[in-house]
Amino acid sequence: MERVGETTAKLKALTERCEVIIKSMWLIENRLGQDLAKRGEDLSPSESFILAYFRRNIVYLQSAYILTSIGFVHPSRCLQRVVYETILRGYFFIVNPKEAENYYSHLRTEKEEEFLGKRKRYGHSFLCKKLFQPKTQINHRTLYKELCVSSHAEIKGLLVDFPIYDEKAVEDKLKMILSLSYGNIQMIAEEFLELFDSSLKKIMKIALKEIIDGIERQVPLFEPDTITFSSKIRFKSGNFMMILA
Repeated sequence: MERVGETTAKLKALTERCEVIIKSMWLIENRLGQDLAKRGEDLSPSESFILAYFRRNIVYLQSAYILTSIGFVHPSRCLQRVVYETILRGYFFIVNPKEAENYYSHLRTEKEEEFLGKRKRYGHSFLCKKLFQPKTQINHRTLYKELCVSSHAEIKGLLVDFPIYDEKAVEDKLKMILSLSYGNIQMIAEEFLELFDSSLKKIMKIALKEIIDGIERQVPLFEPDTITFSSKIRFKSGNFMMILA
């Protein structure tokens, strides 16, 4: 609790933004769930995956926030890695609905592992090559390497979070939580924008602007930027204010 108090006192603006954004994502999830129920139609494989990914990402981001608040940045980083990978996979299914259908048809069957190719399919390297231009791939590989530091049995992540309290690391992880929240919100809106009424669009617009302000006006770029897929994406390069006008 002393560490939580220290984080809240020293990084007040960041912690408040994280809490507001997490609440905003739960509100979007609740409202969207109600609207989908009213629609009375079965979800497509792509919609099913994106909605499930969005929900799980909120849980993981909320958990990462709690861990970061007490100075446990390495366990938080592991959760953030899963969220990051999930956002990329979500985007891959958004621009490749048939790929989502194909994967859906293999789920819980004896051919699932064979289809995944020992988990190389939909892995970071696979998604990076499919979604991003070579220059962008470099940035994503750098980010992924950073998020993987303590995800395996390496020495780097040992005995770092306790008893040491690294304020700079805590600040960095809070900003990463905001960045990943940006990607998570943008991903769900990309798939379900037609169901976003004016009030939901307002919630999303305010949340994304809060995130941009919280990470010093740097726009997180998780959306695909290859020539093949960029034309299929509506939200890109921070244009949400225009799309949600």
